[in-house]
Formats: sequence, structure tokens, C-alpha cells
Amino acid sequence: MSESIRSTRSNKTEFKAAAIARETTSRTSSLVSEWLSLSTCTRNEGVWKTQRLGMLSGTHASQSKLLVLDETLDLLELNRENASCFPHEHLRAARLSAIDLVRNGVVSDERELKGLGFDAYDLVSDARLLQSSIDAFGAIPMRDAFLKTEEDAVALAGTDAVDRLCITTNDLLSVCKGTPTCAYAVLSQIEQHSRFACVTIGTLVGTGLRKKSLTELGYSGASLFL
Repeated sequence: MSESIRSTRSNKTEFKAAAIARETTSRTSSLVSEWLSLSTCTRNEGVWKTQRLGMLSGTHASQSKLLVLDETLDLLELNRENASCFPHEHLRAARLSAIDLVRNGVVSDERELKGLGFDAYDLVSDARLLQSSIDAFGAIPMRDAFLKTEEDAVALAGTDAVDRLCITTNDLLSVCKGTPTCAYAVLSQIEQHSRFACVTIGTLVGTGLRKKSLTELGYSGASLFL
């Protein structure tokens, strides 16, 4: 192979890898998915050699490696020892399931999954991650781990994850203590007929919401608030 052809192929590959690293939207996922169907990737005289094994396109028990782009844009095997070294956006874009991670010994519970940088937004945006997490760790443990802050509540409100994680509106508002703007955002994402179901007066008071906001949201007891 001539030097010019090798150089051209190498440049194309490096350009593609750089594009993957830059993207953090859904476009990233599709690009990285293509890369993650490669099981081995080694350099030989500046040229990437790949062998396609479809490692992450439908995980099976016989599969033993998870490949993710590291900070230097090399595809490396993800394991428990090096998991914290991978950029979170690369882990997110890889569309890994919790079953993948557990099976390969990367995580053993929902707290370790969160420790990799996954959050409520990831559960909402990635149905596979959400369902596999429930399958691996259970709905209640996942709820307790991923509903901690007002930002989590805003992300989860009005999504399918609420029902699947057994989250009530009162749970969402309970983490919005002293943050009326977030509480308002949470409630505004819930259908009006069920917006205040199972919500206690104490929880509402704790959010800092006042009469004007509660009236706008359709709360029948708004007159009780200042």
C-alpha cells in the first residue's frame, strides 16, 4: 500500500474519531454505535485495522468486552478499574445498558452506575438504559439513587420514567425544597387533572411556591397560601 493511501485512510479515520468526540447529541450516539460494533482495533503503520464482531449491537452472555472511546479517541476495553477514566459523554454515547455493565463487572449496583456520571437525564433520554437499570437493580433503588436534586425532578417530571420508577409527584416536589422555580417547572410538566395527586400541604409549603403560582397551576387550595 502506498504511503499516500495509508495517509489518506489514517486522516479519514482520525477525522471520524474527532467527530464522534465532539458530538454529545443523539447524532453522537449513531456515530459511536458504528464504532462500537468493532471488537478489536490496532494500529499498524498508521492505519487502523478493525475486525467487526458487533459487540454492542444486541448484547449476549458470550460477549466479554465493551469498547468505548477514551480521551485520546482510542477504542479501549471498559472495565471496573478504568471506568472512571472515560469521559461521561463517551459512555453516554456508547448506549451501554446496565446489564452490559453488570455482566462485565464494571458496576454492581445503582450507586456505582451513578458514580460513572449517569444521571436522571440519561434515564429519560435512553429507554434502554432505563429499562436495563430497573431489570438489574430494581425500580425503587434506582429511584432513590437518581432522584436526589431539584434538577433530577425537573428532568423526570412528565416522563415515562416516573411510572416505571414508582415516583409520585410528592416525591418530585420533596427534592425541590426551597426552589419554587423548579417546583413550578415540575408541576407544569404534569397533566393538570393529576398535577396535585398525593401531594401534601407540607411538601407544597416546603417548595416555596406561593398563591399566585399555585393559582396559575390550578391548585384549588391556593387561597391557603400567601
